[in-house]
Amino acid sequence: MVSTLKESLVASLEIVNSTHLAGEPPKNQQEARVIANKALDYLQQGKNEEALALFLKALESDSEMVMALSGTIEAYMNLGYSIHALEYIPKALELDPNNLGINLLYAKILIERYRYNEAKKICERLYKSYPNDPKVMVVYLQYLLSVNSYKTAKQISERLLKISKSPSSYNNTGLIYLELGDMKTAIELFRKGFYQFIKHPISNSKPPEPFMEVSLAKEALLDIKRALDSLKIPFILVAGTLLGIYRDGDILPHDKDIDFGLPWNTPRLELINALKAYGYTCTYSEEEIMGSKGLWNISVAHIKYGIGIDFFFIQPRDDGYVYWGLDKNGKTFLTRNKKFGRSTIEYVGETFYIPDNPAEHLEEIYGEGWGTPQANYNTLILGANIVDISGVGIALCYNHCLGNICEGRYKKAHGYTMQLLSVHNDPILEKVKLHIEEHVNDQQWYEPIPIKQHRTDNTIFGLNK
Repeated sequence: MVSTLKESLVASLEIVNSTHLAGEPPKNQQEARVIANKALDYLQQGKNEEALALFLKALESDSEMVMALSGTIEAYMNLGYSIHALEYIPKALELDPNNLGINLLYAKILIERYRYNEAKKICERLYKSYPNDPKVMVVYLQYLLSVNSYKTAKQISERLLKISKSPSSYNNTGLIYLELGDMKTAIELFRKGFYQFIKHPISNSKPPEPFMEVSLAKEALLDIKRALDSLKIPFILVAGTLLGIYRDGDILPHDKDIDFGLPWNTPRLELINALKAYGYTCTYSEEEIMGSKGLWNISVAHIKYGIGIDFFFIQPRDDGYVYWGLDKNGKTFLTRNKKFGRSTIEYVGETFYIPDNPAEHLEEIYGEGWGTPQANYNTLILGANIVDISGVGIALCYNHCLGNICEGRYKKAHGYTMQLLSVHNDPILEKVKLHIEEHVNDQQWYEPIPIKQHRTDNTIFGLNK
């Protein structure tokens, strides 16, 4: 991905060369500032690659220009390269330690890289200094949600909604209630966020899709394999990690984490405590690990690589199936698969265990078209083998749809509306879909998804249709 970024920056420089701003290095600080101002214009238009190319050019002449440093950090972040953005933070904070924008960007990077202890210090300091600043509150909420501190997050989110009734405020608050298992309140808040969205015009910026750096993911995969092997914990590849390696021969670049399946009788607390000695971090409390939250799924991360790993504990039952999934405070979302044995696959010079019926197993999860990449398929709601009586998967998709709207990823959000409408009848989703189609130009939407004959509606959450 890094080489792709370099190629993009070269192409971007060729584009902006026509403005005679980036042909030669700036001769003085005044020229550097002209270039930085042009870069800022590009950044505000969502043209992150062009902005980054010019910010870097400005820094060649004036390496201490705070605006160019801040812009470089933000452009890298917008492009999904937080690891590169991090390189510019020390210099920027040395020059302007109290710059709120840079501190917020730093906190976001630390949260994204799973460096929660450092993020906590910044977020708490900023919140103490700016208790009523919506931007500070949003970043602090991101931290609190990342470390499962829902009680404090709920208090701050309620304050935030009094200050800013924005789609992102409703989305963050809705996610808190979702994690607490209150699907009814979560859906109500997500729907309020959608109504706020359709009241206003849409920016046509096109931020890139988030991705996982495959080179780092490979290193993280090998690292966690070594750790589990040394601890004598058996595991198999599952979900998106299995799909990518088995079908494509590599980790999916658009995936967000690595997925492992572990035996149901795995000693959860002992596993997590042991992994901490290998450099892994886990935000679950001991109570959560031993309770319903850790019964089905526990997430860890390696700080060095900035990659998350999801452990799914696979439960065999007497009905001939195995079950695995998620728990939201007692509300479960489960995937059901036929019982399987173990086979092996070679990847990056190592042998990994996978189900012994990989094609059949993947079809159960991703449908008949699993062998062909599908850009708009969602296992949370479209799979045929889902056990989800509480609507956890639907609520998560509401959250993902509104989240993509807040980030300006309208094609992805539009795709989520089609996914949801195919299985769930809610008029606001149709309004959101039409609003995006009417206001976002030059966009090729995903293929339509057929509407199922029998759809759920909001009565499953205790709401009116």
